[in-house]
Amino acid sequence: MCNGSVADKGKPNIVDRSGRHQLPIGIESFEDVLEEFTYVDKSLAVKELVDRRGVTLYCRPRRFGKSTFLRMLQCFFEAPRNAGQPTRKPLFDGLAISQDDRRYMDECSAHPVIYLNLSGCGAATYEQTLAKIASVVAAEFARHRYLYDPTWMFPIEQERFQRLTGGTAREAELMGSLTWLATLLRSHHGSQVVVLIDEYDTPVNDAHLNGFRRRVLD
Repeated sequence: MCNGSVADKGKPNIVDRSGRHQLPIGIESFEDVLEEFTYVDKSLAVKELVDRRGVTLYCRPRRFGKSTFLRMLQCFFEAPRNAGQPTRKPLFDGLAISQDDRRYMDECSAHPVIYLNLSGCGAATYEQTLAKIASVVAAEFARHRYLYDPTWMFPIEQERFQRLTGGTAREAELMGSLTWLATLLRSHHGSQVVVLIDEYDTPVNDAHLNGFRRRVLD
């Protein structure tokens, strides 16, 4: 199987809802790819991820659709902010995963998702790298700003959330930021959190070239 595009037997499922027969070169938005371009259906990868659980690393060369693939996973797993809001399940109608065992579709729109894209986090110094990562983390906290609730958060937690959202968090706060965000998400949604990290190697590669790889890994 190649990222879920091919089952044990048979050809990959090709989806072309627009009828334009155009490949999505450089397009990462899964919704746009599915509705406007020709899409090689990789949704069966969800089946493996649900069965395996734990951590999965996808290694592919550049321009092999990794980012679009991760966006597909985000669209599949991510739950609405609050119960009763519309889900993205209709987006997967007709895709391979919707035609498999129903228990896999039960995972659709059922989990909070943390999504980080570190493609712009390479830099010449550790301080610059840290600032860029802080900006990415801030954007993800801002995307989940609905978690901020002064009615039950301690003042110190309110200040911490504001620093992380504003990109001014201290290094120690950044190191524990995803764990805390996942804890808040699980408490709000009552289900396991899915964490997706794209281009994780970019800051590591730049750090290796500029002599601070160990600090970035830590």
